[in-house]
Amino acid sequence: VSGTQYVVDSELGNDNNSGIGAEDAFRTIQCCIEKLKLSEPGDECRIRSGRYHEVVDTSGLKGTHDKPFIIGGYGDERPIWDGTVPIQPESWSFNETTGICSASIQDDIFALLLDDDLLTPARWPNALWSDKTIFNNSHWGHCDKDSSYGHIIDDGYADLAESGIDATGSMAILNIGSWQTYVRPVLTHTSGSPDFTYNHDMRNLGWSVKHNQYYLEASLSLLDAPEEWFYDKATKILYFIPKEGVCPDPKSTTLRGRTIDYGLVIKDTTWLKISNMTFLAANINGYSTAWANKGAIKNTRINEIHLDSLKFKFPSSSHRMLGSTDEPKYTRLISMAHYRGSKVRGHVSVVNCTFEGSEGSALVHDGINNYIHNNFFAYNIFTGQIIDGEVTGGGVIHGNGYEEIVSQNTLMYNGGSEGIRPGHTSTVKLNHMVGHCAGKNQNDGSAIQVPRRAQTGANISHNWVHDSPKHGIRFDSPHPLNGRKEEPMDMLVIMLFGIPWTCLLKEIIIQ
Repeated sequence: VSGTQYVVDSELGNDNNSGIGAEDAFRTIQCCIEKLKLSEPGDECRIRSGRYHEVVDTSGLKGTHDKPFIIGGYGDERPIWDGTVPIQPESWSFNETTGICSASIQDDIFALLLDDDLLTPARWPNALWSDKTIFNNSHWGHCDKDSSYGHIIDDGYADLAESGIDATGSMAILNIGSWQTYVRPVLTHTSGSPDFTYNHDMRNLGWSVKHNQYYLEASLSLLDAPEEWFYDKATKILYFIPKEGVCPDPKSTTLRGRTIDYGLVIKDTTWLKISNMTFLAANINGYSTAWANKGAIKNTRINEIHLDSLKFKFPSSSHRMLGSTDEPKYTRLISMAHYRGSKVRGHVSVVNCTFEGSEGSALVHDGINNYIHNNFFAYNIFTGQIIDGEVTGGGVIHGNGYEEIVSQNTLMYNGGSEGIRPGHTSTVKLNHMVGHCAGKNQNDGSAIQVPRRAQTGANISHNWVHDSPKHGIRFDSPHPLNGRKEEPMDMLVIMLFGIPWTCLLKEIIIQ
């Protein structure tokens, strides 16, 4: 131990304690962080097992190379950073005809978990997280060739007209932009009709009659299957259909609703290690303050942020149940700041971590020499709602920086158009990728996709990519002129011993 260990205990601690030792522990993580801000580099927050429902801000932590600050589990204990609260209504009403349990609740929730596993928002066509049909586009509606922007006509495969539902007011998840998937409310639909309208206020890009697809979500009219749920924000009533056909005990804490996105916010922080914890329906947002406020001074960026042996379970969830069309808030480590007209980058690393069940991208990072190593990514991006911006093109692992190393990671059965999308002059090696986008829940893309401006100096080697309907490894075609500078683009790509096989399209494609 290089410094003082402070202890946090959600059950037995008290924020008026000294924090020194398990018998005098703090109760909250934030209290411990505030203590670190007044301490010397090298001090630690050690968190005991239990659930911690907090939004913690590390602003002002300045560790050093030899003495980083540490936030981690206490000994072998693995605390849960929990974005949910227990659902404990006074009582449940049970409809014997529909099997629906309903109750008034206090908090506006945007995800629902039972026994720490994800339940599925009411949707059509039906699909579930539990059996992973939620990733398969055979459980989507498909667009007729006469569909147009703002007006979707179902082609009869899933048969919207035959379903008998009235989808007006539901949320439409629209994969109508090739690698881009949008969300808009259904404006008009009539029961028995195959078509509906929405407000097409996004740009026209990637329309493909052959591949356009959609599904509907977040309406009480769609609630008809066990493990589905719906929350009415206006009335604050929760509806769900339990698998066992029995409403839960109101006193139980096994049914939980998500109320926060980011449990840990990292900004204006250097040399911080976070380790040996589980983030359940909670996430990390690390960013340089200059990213949000151009012109901030240089030392407000984050730098040397290291995640080690963390388990992210359902880290990102959309807010569609609350009427929002925004994309899910993914894990962010953005070590890039604007400084006097230029960009200043720092370094982050993610090693030995697990990412499972993220609705959007699992990890988005920016910096220089970032190190993404020996992580496990499974069953992420089941909606595909990723739009242009910080994560242009999407990606389970999405890099925007320079000279990153993405190595020895395992990616299994993730959705979305792209698996690994590296930044500039990156090395992608020794990764194993199985079944990327096997359910075709988004068009276009490949398991490893190197965008145009990231190709010069890219080193893609010794990767195993197989059993995917996508391309295995893809290099997008460079423009004749490189962007606004109008300079020719030189492309030097090193690709050695890549082994893609049983990819339905092409194993390797250079456009």
